[in-house]
Formats: sequence, C-alpha cells, structure tokens
Amino acid sequence: MQRNKYLPGFPLPAGFVKRSRLHELLAQSTENTVTTIIAGPGYGKTTLVSSYVQKSKAKVIWLNFSPLDNQTDFFWRSLANATMKEIPEIGEIILNREFPKSLQELSEFFTVLEDDEKVRESVGKIILVFDNFEMIKNQQVLDFLHNIQSVNQVYSSARIQKIIISNEQITNLSTHPIHLQYDSSHKYRSIRAAELAFTADEVQQLFRLYGIELKEEKLHKIMDDTAGWPLVVSAFAAAAKSQSEEYERVLQNIYDMLQANYFSNYPKFIRDMLIKLSGFQTFNLEIISRLLPPEMVSEPTEIMQLLFQNPFIEYTVSKRRLRFIKPYQRFLIAKFLTLGEEEQKETLIILGEYLFENTDMHSVIELYIKSNNYEGITRCLKMLSPYNLGLPYTKRIIRYLRRLPQGFREKNPWIKFFIGQEYFKCSCITQSEMIFNELIEKLEKDEEENASILGECYFMKAIISLRKEEFFDLQLLKKAVSLLPNGSILTNQHSFLTNENGVFFLPANERKTVAEMVTFIYQYISLFSKISNGCLAGFDYLFEAEASLAFCQFERAEFCANQAVFRAALEGQHDIVMSAYNVLVNLAFYQGDIEVLCECLQNFDDYCEKNDTSQFNDLRDVFYAIYSFYLGRPEEAADWIKEADLHRHYEGKAPFAGRELFICAVAAYHQEKYPLFSLLTDELDDLIASNNIWKMKVSGNMLHALSFLRQEQPERAISAFKEAYEMIYSENLFYPVLTFGEHILPLLKLVRESTLEEIDVEWLDKLEELTREHVKKLRALRIDYGKMEQKPAFTAARLTLREKRVLKLLAQGFSRSEIALNLGISVSGVQKFLGKIYTKLGAKNGTDAVSIAHNNNII
Repeated sequence: MQRNKYLPGFPLPAGFVKRSRLHELLAQSTENTVTTIIAGPGYGKTTLVSSYVQKSKAKVIWLNFSPLDNQTDFFWRSLANATMKEIPEIGEIILNREFPKSLQELSEFFTVLEDDEKVRESVGKIILVFDNFEMIKNQQVLDFLHNIQSVNQVYSSARIQKIIISNEQITNLSTHPIHLQYDSSHKYRSIRAAELAFTADEVQQLFRLYGIELKEEKLHKIMDDTAGWPLVVSAFAAAAKSQSEEYERVLQNIYDMLQANYFSNYPKFIRDMLIKLSGFQTFNLEIISRLLPPEMVSEPTEIMQLLFQNPFIEYTVSKRRLRFIKPYQRFLIAKFLTLGEEEQKETLIILGEYLFENTDMHSVIELYIKSNNYEGITRCLKMLSPYNLGLPYTKRIIRYLRRLPQGFREKNPWIKFFIGQEYFKCSCITQSEMIFNELIEKLEKDEEENASILGECYFMKAIISLRKEEFFDLQLLKKAVSLLPNGSILTNQHSFLTNENGVFFLPANERKTVAEMVTFIYQYISLFSKISNGCLAGFDYLFEAEASLAFCQFERAEFCANQAVFRAALEGQHDIVMSAYNVLVNLAFYQGDIEVLCECLQNFDDYCEKNDTSQFNDLRDVFYAIYSFYLGRPEEAADWIKEADLHRHYEGKAPFAGRELFICAVAAYHQEKYPLFSLLTDELDDLIASNNIWKMKVSGNMLHALSFLRQEQPERAISAFKEAYEMIYSENLFYPVLTFGEHILPLLKLVRESTLEEIDVEWLDKLEELTREHVKKLRALRIDYGKMEQKPAFTAARLTLREKRVLKLLAQGFSRSEIALNLGISVSGVQKFLGKIYTKLGAKNGTDAVSIAHNNNII
C-alpha cells in the first residue's frame, strides 16, 4: 500500500474537522459494489477514506495510481506489492501470475484463489481503494478493474468493495459510464463535491478550532465565495489564525490553481464558451451549442465529454444537465471582460432568453455590471421586482446598485426605484418611503414622459402604507391604476406585501372606526387588484374576518374567512390562506367543539401539505404554537419558539417579526422563564416604537400588565392594562384581550377593585364573562383532546410538501447537488431543508431520517 501522511496508520492533521455524516455515507456504502468519490483537489477525498478505513475491520488494499500504472506489468506489480502488505497469501499468488488480459484469465485467477486453503481461511471482506483513478487511461487496466466485480459475484472466498477516488468525472470504466453499470442493481453509490463540501456548521467548527468565532455575515460570505470547498475554507481559517488580511490573496491563489489546471489547458474556443456559460445556473447541450463558434457546432458531443472530465462541472444523469461548482463559476465570471465586446453582447442576449429558467440571477447581474450593460441590469431588476429573494441577496443587490455610476443613476430613475424597493424588502421602510417621495417629486414634473415609473411609485407608496398600517389617499392609487393600463411589474408577490402581525389594524395617522377601515380596505383591494394580477387576493375578506373576530361577531368572521381562503387559494396567496385558516381555527376554539376544531386543523394542515408553503414555515409555527398553548401542551411548540432562538431563526430574514417576538414571550411565560419573558417584552416595545403595529401594541401592553402583576406591582399592571383598554374600548373589541384566557382573570379583578373612573365597569364585566366562557371551553377541549387516540397533526414535527420532496429524493439515493437540480434550488438550500427535516423527525442523519419516514409512512 502506498501511503502519505493522510493515509491509514498516520494520525490525522491538527485542526481536522471530524464529519460523521460522511463516515456514515461510507458506512452505508459497504453493501454497495462500488463507491465513487469524485471531486476536485482539496475536498478531502483521500483524508475521508483513510480515516474511515482505519476503523474498518476489513482488509484494505490501497492503490495510489500514477501514469505508470497504465502499463499492465507495472500495475500488476503495484497491486501485488499493496496486497502483500495486507493479505500476503493473495499477494504471493499475484506475484506468481501474469496480468489477466481477458475475462477468462481473470476467472482462472479467481479459481486459484478459491482453491487455495490459506486464502479461504484468511480472507473475508476486502476493501479495494483506487486513488487518483483519473490517471488510468489504459482500457485493459480499466476492464480488469471493472471485471473484478463481475467475477467476484461467482466466488465466495472474498467479498470485494471498491472505493474509487478521482479528481475527474468517471466515464471510462469499461465501455459505459459507471453509473449505468451499477445503478440499476442498486450496488453503486457516488459521493460528490456537494456532499464533501463543508456545511456552514462545519465551517464554524473549523474556525473554532483556531479560536475564532465567525459572525453570521462573515460566515455567509465564506460559504458564498467557497461553497464549502474544504481546501479554501482551511486556507481562510489559517490566514485568520495568523491575523493576516489575506482573504483576497487566498482566493487569488485558488484562482491561479484553477487557471493552470482547469482553464488554460483548454483550447481558446472552450475557454470562451466556459466564460459565457458562467451566467447559467444549469446548462445542457442546447445551450452549449448556442454558445459555440459556428464551425464547432457539429462537435458538441466531444465537447460534452471534455466537460465531463472537469471535476468542477457536475453532471446530473436524471436531468441531463450540468452545473458549475460555485468557486469555479466565480472564477469564470471574473474573466467575462476578456471576451470581445460583441461576444459579451451576444452572450447577454442569450442569457436574457433563459432568465428564471436556467440562469443564476446574481451571476447574470454581475455580468451586466462588468460589461457596463445597464439596460440589461434594468431589465433583470424589473423581472426580479415581484420576488422576495431573501435578505442577504437583497442587500447585495442594493450594494451593486449603489456602485453604479452616478451619471447613469441620475439618467435612469428606475435604478433609484429598485433601490427603494429593495430597501422595502429589507424592511427598511423609512429609507424606502424617503426614496419614493423624492422620486415622485422629481417625476411629477413630467408626468407624461414618466407615466410608467410614476405609476409604480404610487403603487409602492400604497403598499408601504399597508405595511405601516396607515390610512392611504386612494386618489393616488386611482392615479396608479390610470398610469399602468397594462398592470404593475409588482405582481404575484407574497410575504413582503403583508406583514407578519395580522392584517387587521386601526391606523395611527388618522382616527377611523372599524367599519370605516373595513370599507376602506375593500376599496383599496378593489383598486389594487386592477393592476396587481391577483396579488393580495382575499386580503379584504381576511381583514374583515379578523375585524369581526375582534368584535366577537363569529358568524360574519367565519363567512369572511372562508371567502378569503377561496379567493386567495385561487391565486396562490399562501400567507393569506394560512391566516384565514387561523381565523377559522380560533373560531373553533371559541366554540369549544372538538370535532369542528379537528376538522379545521386538518383542513389547514392539508392545504400546507398540498402546496409549497415552506417560505411561511415560521408563520405556521407561530399559529401551531398558539394552538398548543390553548390545549395545554406548550411542549409541542417549535423549538425555536420555546428557546426564543430568534437570532438564529431569522438568519437571512428581515427583522420585522412582531408576532414572532410575541409568541416567544408567551412561550417564556408558560415555561416560567420570567427574565427571558421580560427581555422579549422589552424587545417588542422597541419594535412597536419603530413600526406602527396596532395588534402588537394591544398585545404588548397586556404582556406588560401580566409581567407587572407577577412582580406584585399592581399600579403599573393597571396602567399597562389601561393603555390596551384605550385602544379597544371605543370600538368594543373584546377578542384581542380575552385570548389571554385564565392568565388575565386576576388582572381583571385587580382593575375592578381599583375603581378607576376611566374604566367602564359594564364593559369590564362583559370582558370577564366572555373570558370565563372561553376558559371553560378551552378546559373542556383539553380533556376531549387528551382522550383522543388519533390527535390532529398540527405540531411543528409535520413536514412541509417541499421537505417531503427533498426527503423522497434523498431516499431514492440522490446526492445533495442532484436534489438541488431537481428542485431548482441551491445546494445550501438543500442542506437547510435537510437540517429542518432532521430536527422535525428527530433524526441523526439522512439514513435515520429516511428510516423514520418509511416506518411512519411519511413518504
């Protein structure tokens, strides 16, 4: 066996991150005929296998190939020498025979092994490790390596498992690609770069070994730049340990390595094609053909074969598509300006034809910026406008736009519009509103020429008013409708148009009754729908449903909630549907009928299962946590709620989370974590101070009242209750307070005893009567629920439809990168899904998750 410092028998290097998930992958592969580990240099392939085989009880024969092994005699001697060190009985037989050049000669060789008594007694399972497999080009050697498996199935002396380590894709094992040889019989497992890459947790673990704790923003940057490539991450960690600012130099060194080994060795037309492909997230033969010079179009198959050999280009068999490993893609993007000006334009035109289908929008925008193609940037941003792509991505777009030349920004008001819109997506509402006010003032000077963008600005102002819970001048919305006869670019939007804190509100900027607000919202949505293509469908009915619930007008609330479900479901407005179902579930709780409650919960759950509501998982968790509190089962709330882990839970999200803060505070109260409860209540105050959130103001005052009551500060408890009372008394709203149930009964008694003239005693008596009735029904529901053998599945442990899809693909043996391609998401996105799946199922790893899912008929 040829060894180096990472091979069996030598200690692992200092700072080595032990990744049990990869060892488990290899352990699973022991039943497979062949396991291939394919990735570029620096992914720890050899390190992984060596650390794994050290613990194996099997005999290990390790061949580290070199070009000399293409000579059959040299290869045969290398095999004999490696075997002598582990299984001398077989090694001697190999030395005494010649290289078997045919299948018959190989069968004769195995017959000799089978007849040898010493071999039969000493040999059991054998692991053959072939390192640097890409070095082997000799077809006789390749056929021998392939045929070992076929012949071994006939003989029982040894059970052979092959582990093949390669820096290149393997398509040359026998006459067919290796996956076709073994996939059908379920004896083949491939471990790719995406699985070998560090996860974010493993990157953090590595840096901790060097005594460094990465901040979230830095961790995101490293993951974005490296895609978890262990070689690069380790270099960054070493540089950080030495306190040197060498981040860019480390990247440049990696780019130099890629240049020397995976770029400059290609013909120029291939190099140019790779650069042009860098804007694509995935690509196929059709796209490659379009980017080739006319004289090379007839040879795409040969070019595909060349690309297959590049370990930084992954191929998915099921989709017949290729994709770049992220660092290699960034390396190619950096070279875009080496193309001629005409080639740049042609490439960007082709990219434009595939927007949202095959392209990586971030990469496309970066290419437009590099080539100073600002019209292209504008076109891309118009297409991105309806979508909330997440906080890190949105912040990056803002940085890009602010780096555009001042002259271009002044001439092109759309750039300022997009900056304002991106600020809105980040929940920087004040900055966003300021930008749109400035734009409107400038654009109104020439309304005819600026009709389209001016209409969009009015439309955004209307959306901002809804987010700020303010009364809005409908004349501006009517003007937007007249200026946008073909509709707005801001269509089919979801989460960032409605806040996370309920839709019903009373505005702070103008005195309005509930009836006036309901009428206003119906008028607002009627105008809004004329240019929004279904966006906010059902919002008006949801608003009235929540208003009616607050009034305790339950029949009207039920009618409006059902209307909201129907209308919003038709347009795929999942957050509105879920909020409407929440109204129906709350009505069922108030009715105290366990059968109605179970039916409502099941309908809610079925909708989430049948539709991709994954982007609203936190909203679902909040609703389900409230239900678990009502039923006296606070332990069934999601872990992030029980632990108030908002910072981690909101990684990459906008910090607008009133309802989430509130539910974490309630959870802390139920768990008697009173210091945490006080802290969260104060944080809610800070949020309310910067955002007018009517319902949260009521709830926040009630939380303070309960907190002061527990601290035996009656005067302050009464004062806090009085503030909530003043917000709801004039409109005779009971429900926002009575939902606190039995917890507020001592508070109501305290307030009555205070005999304050400002408090209407009859109203207070009515509130107490309704609260006691609600508490009585909840107690009966808890008893009925406890008696049920099959309880409604509304806990956080239920998998979403998207999570089930990921788990099904994992169960079918797909790698993370293949799952990403199938679902059209990033590999890091797949890893996040898997993390949530493991948490919900209580699984240790993928195998455990699949086993739990099968045992419980989840998939």
